[in-house]
Amino acid sequence: MKRISIAIALMMVALLMGCNLELVDTSIFEEIEEENQAGLESGFAGGNGTEASPYQISNAEQFLRIGDEAFQEELLKGENDDLYFELTDDIDLRGHEGYVATVFSGTLDGNGHTIYGSNGMPYIFKYFFEDTTFKDFTVLFDSTNVTLLFVSPSMRIDEMSGDSYKYDKDRLVLTIDNVDYKASSDSYYAVRDSNFGFYVDGTAPSTDLYYDSQFEKNCWTFNVLGGSGEKLSYEINLKNCDVFGNYSGGDGGSGAAVFVGGQLWGSKLTLSDCTFTGKFEGRNVSLVIANGNGENTHHSPITATNVVGNDIISYSGNGSLSFAVSAPTEGGTIDGVEGTYITLDDIPAVEFSQISQDQKVEFATISIPDAVSYDVKLYLPAMHWYTDDSYLTYSEIETSSNTFTVSAAEISDLDNIYIAKVMSSVEAGKIEGISISWETAARSKEGYKYAFVENASQWYLVINYEEAGFHRLYTDEGLKDSIDYLKYPSKIFVIARNEANSAVAVGWRDIE
Repeated sequence: MKRISIAIALMMVALLMGCNLELVDTSIFEEIEEENQAGLESGFAGGNGTEASPYQISNAEQFLRIGDEAFQEELLKGENDDLYFELTDDIDLRGHEGYVATVFSGTLDGNGHTIYGSNGMPYIFKYFFEDTTFKDFTVLFDSTNVTLLFVSPSMRIDEMSGDSYKYDKDRLVLTIDNVDYKASSDSYYAVRDSNFGFYVDGTAPSTDLYYDSQFEKNCWTFNVLGGSGEKLSYEINLKNCDVFGNYSGGDGGSGAAVFVGGQLWGSKLTLSDCTFTGKFEGRNVSLVIANGNGENTHHSPITATNVVGNDIISYSGNGSLSFAVSAPTEGGTIDGVEGTYITLDDIPAVEFSQISQDQKVEFATISIPDAVSYDVKLYLPAMHWYTDDSYLTYSEIETSSNTFTVSAAEISDLDNIYIAKVMSSVEAGKIEGISISWETAARSKEGYKYAFVENASQWYLVINYEEAGFHRLYTDEGLKDSIDYLKYPSKIFVIARNEANSAVAVGWRDIE
């Protein structure tokens, strides 16, 4: 708009001066347009944001430029799905916390490069509410936490009153083509327990709406209309997308899946030539969709072609490769999906005794065929990450890494597990009487050093998240300096594994 105004102004000046417009060198307008565009987006390596000349991004500093206030103001106006970005080199986000940007819309072409995720960055972008395309890059996870592309799709409405916003189309289109996720180690990365999916995490459309430069949470999007006056929905296309690594999650009732979280609300979903290589475990897990809630998804066209994944392991004995819970399709399956789905309902469960009076977990003597190792997995209270080690400010993001796993070759080696209140090492340092030698401390399967410590007849599980470069606090309410607010894990699992590290038996109980 600005460059058009400049061009019009120059033409008016030419007319006032009595110039013949045919004699005016119009190339000056092109130069001004290019210069003005470069002035606004000067933080990129090149380009002007068009399909022919995308904004070029060669390092993390330029990638973070998308989150700058001026650029976000342009994106928040909407109707910007014609913006184009391309990576000209690998992007290293390790050590960064929070989001790259609140809003992204347009096309991001990775040109085969890698984006290195950060333990403190659960998502690269927060929302988009226009047609969006991601293609041709790999996201390599940091040492302990996953980093996903975005929190969820969103939609725009005009007023805080919730008046309908009418798009000029009936569907918003999300295309993710040849975008891979890879773990950087063999450790089990913990993912969220409900409506989790690597490519669409949460529900589509989102329950977050955009109002006049603000985001209002927990509002359904039924009043957002398409061009024909019908309710707007999404068209989600996943093509040539591969996930590699070991992951656990899906303990909640809405489950976790490799590809899509669920509750599609009439959105069209197409998957083609997508694979999972590794292990994906939890109580309610699947390959394609976590939560296929029948009421919300039965009007959603779902098509899959050559979608393959092995070692999807359900601790509950429920679900399938297609859906973790609430399958809306007959038989609970989607055609075109292949792989290995293992349920542990018919295998004798690992047993452990009641927790003793001093909070110690006493395991029964058991014999599981093919078992060569055992995990004890604790489901921790909700965690919030903080922007600095003083906890003066904190993000609203609840982290996805909410499990803690101790491994041993023999069940008898798991003799020092306690049902303990959970805290970080920074919090432990504020409590008199707690002293830990981290140099010799054990390390959990998720990659964190830990210690069980007793203080004043109370056991604590202290986890050294600070070693990974970020800071956590285990409360839903925010910063608490008193140990009275610390919480216990909600569940304890015992998992027997074979030589291939696959689960062959599991037992679990709630922690009261």
